[in-house]
Amino acid sequence: MPIILCLLVVLLSACSTEIKSDKNVPQELSVNRTGTRVEEAEEALDSKTFITLKNTDFQSSRRLERNLEGSATIASSELAPTITLLEISDRYLETYFPGYELNFLKREDTDNFSYVTYVQTYRGFEVLNARLIVRLLPNGEWFTMNSTLVDPSLLSSLSLEKNETLKSGNFFNQAHHILRERSMILPRRNDADQMEFFFAREYVLFSTENHFENWIWVNEANGRALAAMNPASKMIPLEVEGSISPNAPEDTPISVLFPGLSLSLDGGVKVFTNALGQIDREKLLGENIEIKLENEFVSVASEAQSNSSKFLKIGQWTEDKINLDSKVNEGPSLEEQNVYYWLMKSREYLEQKLGYHGMDYKLLAVTSYGQNFDNAFFNPMFKSLSFGRGGRFLKNTALSRDIVIHEFGHAVTHEIYGMATGYEFSAMNEAFSDYLAASITNDPRIADGAMHVNTGLALMRNVENNLVFPKNFLGNRFHDDGQMFSGALWNLRKTLGADKADKLIHEARLAQAKSIFEFYRELLMIDERQDDMNPFTASPHQKSISNAFRAKGLGSVRARFDQVQEDLTIPWKAPQGCWSVP
Repeated sequence: MPIILCLLVVLLSACSTEIKSDKNVPQELSVNRTGTRVEEAEEALDSKTFITLKNTDFQSSRRLERNLEGSATIASSELAPTITLLEISDRYLETYFPGYELNFLKREDTDNFSYVTYVQTYRGFEVLNARLIVRLLPNGEWFTMNSTLVDPSLLSSLSLEKNETLKSGNFFNQAHHILRERSMILPRRNDADQMEFFFAREYVLFSTENHFENWIWVNEANGRALAAMNPASKMIPLEVEGSISPNAPEDTPISVLFPGLSLSLDGGVKVFTNALGQIDREKLLGENIEIKLENEFVSVASEAQSNSSKFLKIGQWTEDKINLDSKVNEGPSLEEQNVYYWLMKSREYLEQKLGYHGMDYKLLAVTSYGQNFDNAFFNPMFKSLSFGRGGRFLKNTALSRDIVIHEFGHAVTHEIYGMATGYEFSAMNEAFSDYLAASITNDPRIADGAMHVNTGLALMRNVENNLVFPKNFLGNRFHDDGQMFSGALWNLRKTLGADKADKLIHEARLAQAKSIFEFYRELLMIDERQDDMNPFTASPHQKSISNAFRAKGLGSVRARFDQVQEDLTIPWKAPQGCWSVP
């Protein structure tokens, strides 16, 4: 398999290996359970803030909301003409979070707000998942601040001495490559349900035996493992629902145009098709043309023996504008084409419909992954998507448009949120991906036709459902529990219309709310921005937002998705084996 060797992709068994370490080492970072917890809201009616939500475990403000009827802390009229929003944001940090080490991470702008994200460090070491998101108005005034910051006093007793004797092989006995190794600060909940903080070594390892990324955190002081996580293990087995075509593997493929397709000409010249899959004849300067499913944002390859490119003679083409679809069919497999097409359609949706340009890197997609592999997943460190050929429960996952879009959605969520976990956010993460697929296809059924007949299932999930919290809450299958949240989003879409709802929901994600209640408040805040900015009057769509969430039992600070037992849909968990279906 020379085409894939450089990508470190080899055959994969259906199961990954559980990491063995100290007693009660969590396979999921328990810090995020605390990071997403919002205590009862207490109103603080002063001139600066309207509501302050506390996170008692971190001894910091979880959320600050501005009462804009009060006087501004930093009035825009007092600012020098050359001052930037980032300089303004930095001033707020000094006012509201003095003594914190905060480093700028990114800035996202929309028609309504600017969102500036900072990461927390302590004596130069990053605190895992500790972020502050400042929402700014165009005039520089802050509107909300959301944080998972840790009060520096809680970290003051940490010894920051590095253990130079630590080796990754002491904690992970499979053959592997080290993708990243760094020292950082890890918050973790102990067996007594109390938060503890550790100076830890973080390893991101790629197993050459089973292809998974494994994230391991080791105590620098005593060399004992603190936590471990396999991001790919959380991906539900999805599958077939379209090719480049209608909807399911049995459907007859249809001819489509491939936007942004790469053509390599003689002499190393490379050109690309346009958004309509066309290219001017005069640009084709070579005698031979090699077509590849690749551009600056997407690269598709296969682990199977397939021709991922094809040489063609320019003399075959006589049209002024070249439609490359039939030529592509002579090279890459149908599943490779399907993945490429739907990834490009998803990018087009993000950029043209939502105005989001955050996916500015090349995403690798691998089809025919593993042997009888009932899964598809996103690897955050590799920036890659992998699609198994299916097996006992699933059909070929690369032929399902919903599976392709769903996994791309995980890449988008990771780009916005970073490595955020926890049971409630995991449910939200799956809901975000399902909602993206449903929005692009305008079909609430997720992975319709992806399951083999023996499963008795027509589809995987449905964002248009009757599930209600807490009646239908499981607490051990976040893929299923996430349908209540995606159902609320879909309800809102049906009420407000696709364009308005999709943009509203996307912007709420940019604020990086990590609980459903916080996300609900973000929707109201953004809607209020489009009205009179008065928190004491209803926003234009407040009733619609409230009804969409209340119909699902959500929209209350008390509606929390607490995990009640282990999620048995994680593939390497006993007793149900590598994969189970509901």
